[in-house]
Amino acid sequence: MADKDLELNLESGDEDMIIFGDAQRLAWSLDNLLQNAYDFTPDGGQVDVRVFRENGSVNLEVKDTGIGINATDQPFVFDRFYRIDNEVTYSTPGMGLGLFILRFIVESHGGEVGVESQPQKGTTFYLHLPALDNR
Repeated sequence: MADKDLELNLESGDEDMIIFGDAQRLAWSLDNLLQNAYDFTPDGGQVDVRVFRENGSVNLEVKDTGIGINATDQPFVFDRFYRIDNEVTYSTPGMGLGLFILRFIVESHGGEVGVESQPQKGTTFYLHLPALDNR
């Protein structure tokens, strides 16, 4: 996050968090969420990445202090070719496939994705993936 003045924070528990899956595809998923946070968070913003275990899942949250997503758009952000209708989206390259592909990857691993957001306050994307030892 070098060419923007963004603060990046990582919080991870001490316990083992092992999942069975395609490391390359899962890494791409995290990269996609981080790229979106970078693209839609203005200078001086913050991106927090949190990894933790809960209820037999390894959970990943990427939270930003960016422009946020309207409630009317949130149900569609994981749909193929869906792009939010705003000025920032128009100036950001993409075809509306990243979150669609991310959802496919996560669900193919037996997981689920979600989003919580408020306009002008930020967005949190979360992934829940089954832990290998399921404790």
